[in-house]
Amino acid sequence: MSTINANILKVTQLQHTNGTVAMNIDSSGRVLKPTQPAFAARGAEANATLTNGGDLPFNNAFLNVGGHFNTTTYRFTCPVTGVYVFGVNLFANGGVGRMSLKVNGTAYQNWQSQWEGAAGQWSASTIWKLNANDYVTVGDWQSISGATPYMGHSHFTGYLLG
Repeated sequence: MSTINANILKVTQLQHTNGTVAMNIDSSGRVLKPTQPAFAARGAEANATLTNGGDLPFNNAFLNVGGHFNTTTYRFTCPVTGVYVFGVNLFANGGVGRMSLKVNGTAYQNWQSQWEGAAGQWSASTIWKLNANDYVTVGDWQSISGATPYMGHSHFTGYLLG
């Protein structure tokens, strides 16, 4: 029977490239990961006015793990480089609206809906690889007539997948 001689590498901390800790290993060998950032927000007021290029006022974060969603700027700022999942669900009155999920102020995923005098719903989701300090918002891509989002019934969500 042969004997295997191996050097044991002791790793106690793994860091992301930006210096933030991705996980720790305690003295008992347990892997400890920091809380993964996640948020869910809706609007505090009933309705919002669409402005060409403006962001929708998701100013009521009812979940904000890590505190990376800002209710003043309506932005989620990525704390680390990684793969993130985002979703938006908007309820609006009749009219036409063009909405967008935006990264750093630039529209990356756009959609358009139109209703004749009745309320309707927009939904979108995406998975993106983003860098630390990138930010994501939901905004008006190109408003072309009177759609008014009902912000109290609309949601914007996201989390770090890994």
